[in-house]
Amino acid sequence: MKLFKLKTYFLLTGGATFLIFTLILGYGVYNRDMSHLEMVGERENFILAGFLSNQLKPQIIDLININSQEVEFLKNNDNRHQVDQILKKLSDTYSILKVKLFNKDGMTVYSSDESEIGVIKPPSQPLINAFENGEKTSLMVLKGTFRTLSGDLHNRDIVETYIPIYSDNKKVIAVFELYSDVTDLVKASKNELYINYLYVFGGYFTLFMIVYFIVRYADKVIEKQYRNLDKANAELALAKDNLESKVDERTRELTNTVNRLNTEISERREAQSANQAKSEFLSSMSHELRTPLNAIIGFSQLLEISDNLEADELDNAQEINKAGKHLLKLINEILDLSKIEAGKLELSIETVPAEPLVKECFSLIRPSAQKRMIEANYHIETDLQVWADYTRLKQCLLNLLSNGIKYNRSGGKLDLRVSACDHNETIRFAVIDTGEGIVEDKLSLLFQPFERLGAENGEIEGTGIGLSITRKIIDMMNGKIGVDSTPGQGSIFWIELPARQNTDVENLQANQSDVVDMQDKHDNNDLYEVLYIEDNPANIKLMTQALAKTKYIKLHTAHLPELGIDYAIEHKPGLILLDINLPGLNGYQVLEIIRSHPHLQNIPVFAVTANAMPKDIERGKQAGFNEYLTKPFDIAVLYDLLEKYLLK
Repeated sequence: MKLFKLKTYFLLTGGATFLIFTLILGYGVYNRDMSHLEMVGERENFILAGFLSNQLKPQIIDLININSQEVEFLKNNDNRHQVDQILKKLSDTYSILKVKLFNKDGMTVYSSDESEIGVIKPPSQPLINAFENGEKTSLMVLKGTFRTLSGDLHNRDIVETYIPIYSDNKKVIAVFELYSDVTDLVKASKNELYINYLYVFGGYFTLFMIVYFIVRYADKVIEKQYRNLDKANAELALAKDNLESKVDERTRELTNTVNRLNTEISERREAQSANQAKSEFLSSMSHELRTPLNAIIGFSQLLEISDNLEADELDNAQEINKAGKHLLKLINEILDLSKIEAGKLELSIETVPAEPLVKECFSLIRPSAQKRMIEANYHIETDLQVWADYTRLKQCLLNLLSNGIKYNRSGGKLDLRVSACDHNETIRFAVIDTGEGIVEDKLSLLFQPFERLGAENGEIEGTGIGLSITRKIIDMMNGKIGVDSTPGQGSIFWIELPARQNTDVENLQANQSDVVDMQDKHDNNDLYEVLYIEDNPANIKLMTQALAKTKYIKLHTAHLPELGIDYAIEHKPGLILLDINLPGLNGYQVLEIIRSHPHLQNIPVFAVTANAMPKDIERGKQAGFNEYLTKPFDIAVLYDLLEKYLLK
């Protein structure tokens, strides 16, 4: 970029301004002084003219009135000699250089310079103004050679003044031309002008130089700024190029990102569609499997409590029940895994006392341990509390304890040790077994879904999902899970969860599900009418036989919802068992009719259905079912609920 030279510009413009200002100032001062000198000379001439006009008035009138215009007569006239004598006398006192007298014709009728008498002066504006307008006029002129009363003068500054002379009737009859020498005044004025001019010049020059140095400094600053600006422009151009390159690169990245996001969105939609399809499949599979399982497990339970079976037949019934429950567990675990993977598993995190939880778990696994003659014990420090979901933590511990029994050796040991660690920040649950152990290279596969490390080829039943579900649940509760194993000696499966210090929580008691013998708790012979609305004959048969064991419940069944509604209105049963998937009206519509009828709205209604997905259970509770039993239901649980609602 071409630099802007402020210094050069200032020298050109400021110097020219300085020169012009100096000339104008000098010219103005000079004219002012000359005008002043003219006024001084004019004032002196005015005073002198007034004085002379009074002193020489008779002679002037005589000279004006002379009829002869001959030059010689005018020169030798007595009046002229009288005026000369008077002027010579006055010149000794007053500064009288020269006096001239003009008549109206412009003729010089008198002059202190005899050679000028009789000369007609060419018309001049000052002379005309004096005769016609009576104006007094002065001019300052430089005379090269000038003849005066006292002799010739050379190079003198003279003030010429034209003064009109009036008659008694106030008419201009003649004009005086007087001359004053202001040469000395002019010299003094010029000297003073030169001195003042030098002062002004010096002051202005000083100011000019001060401004010049300021401008030079500013010029350096501007030059530096220009260089910085050039540098900035270069950097800006480079940045522009880089920016364009980055914009192109960023545009490509954004394009790739958009394409990737579009791909991810498409994949996510496909995944959501697949998840939806999977959920629908699982829901359908659950429903379709639970319906026959309801009959399998239900009838096997009835056979188990029958008194008419031989030992082999009872063993067969138990195997059927065992296989059915295994299949039911597999279905439930698959549903749990699906909920976890879909992010739909809900946890209720709260303070959980460790000791009641452990006692409940051992009450549930101890029968299995006794069958295999495994010594099961637990060791727990006092007042330990953990921050977790009670139900899900119980599920995880039961899974580890069940595995510790299944994969242990007969007559082995199983210990659960609960202790605080990490300065009481966490609680550790360690399940120690005396099984065969696991080789190190297979430990990483333990928590993979459906991975049983070769046990699927043995006699031990399992799904291979439990540990995978356990790990995911523990992760959701901000905990850790791991395993330490020594082949030939056993394994230690451990869980660590955040500890809680609150000691004022309620003790959670174990909810044990034992078959209730309602006959022992019923102390009268009343029969309670129960209506079962179900279209599946196998389910009707199972429910009929199950409730027949109670001796105190009279079951009425209806295979169509309309028949069930009519029967309920007419007989008003004590409790209604209602399937959801019915022909015509579904279970929710039947429930709505029951709740809206004034004579039926207070009757307890249980849902008994194979719709076991979490959303199905939640919908059932919101619809107003008193209880929601999923098929296959546990007959002991059914007995407990019947006792709760009928014998209360």
